[in-house]
Amino acid sequence: MSSLEDRGRNIATQFSPQMEFLLAKSCQERHAIARRHPGFDLEKLADYEKQQLWIDGTQAEINMAVATLFSTEMAQLTANAGGATQVLPQSVVAGGRQRTFVANLALAAQASGTTFGMARIPLYAAIVGITIITDTSLGTTTIALGDANTANLYLAAQTFTSVNTPTKVGNALTHGQPITSGYDSVTGNLVTPFMPQTAGQGGFNYEDITMVTAVAALPATGNLVILFEYSID
Repeated sequence: MSSLEDRGRNIATQFSPQMEFLLAKSCQERHAIARRHPGFDLEKLADYEKQQLWIDGTQAEINMAVATLFSTEMAQLTANAGGATQVLPQSVVAGGRQRTFVANLALAAQASGTTFGMARIPLYAAIVGITIITDTSLGTTTIALGDANTANLYLAAQTFTSVNTPTKVGNALTHGQPITSGYDSVTGNLVTPFMPQTAGQGGFNYEDITMVTAVAALPATGNLVILFEYSID
């Protein structure tokens, strides 16, 4: 049993397992209480936190920490008042399947200012992760990731000098946001339905991600790998 310091008041010094749980100050203490009382149903612990108690003759309510502000997606869910019509986040950002496009590039002293076509992502997917790995320091060379319309849409230009160290990058403005328009990396054109099926083009419904270098040429040898993770339903 637990006890409280008696300061001359008529207070409880022994408690039931439920009261011990409510008065515990940490998850570790609560699990210790559950272990001391094998017959105590651990699955019902949360229910006890919602009960109103009488402590020292005063009614006290144990409240859980509740949210007062929400993410955009949670705001959509919590704003639903019930009924047949529910407003839900797009499935690509809440429950979508995660896929990866792995892009490999052999470093061969490619000139500064070169644009590379690196990945093809389906429209309406959402980029949820970009990881860059290089086995050779890129030195002062910077790389930016974007498309034919905006060169730094997915990553502002930056250097990568750490060797064989996966580095997570991204742009908060586009990270986790459904891609609603795409540009072809071969022609630079905005992708439209039923566009001509010429060599190297995907037809429609995709976004080509490009990489643009600046400041200096890439190293003469080495390998650069970029993992583009995206969510799609």
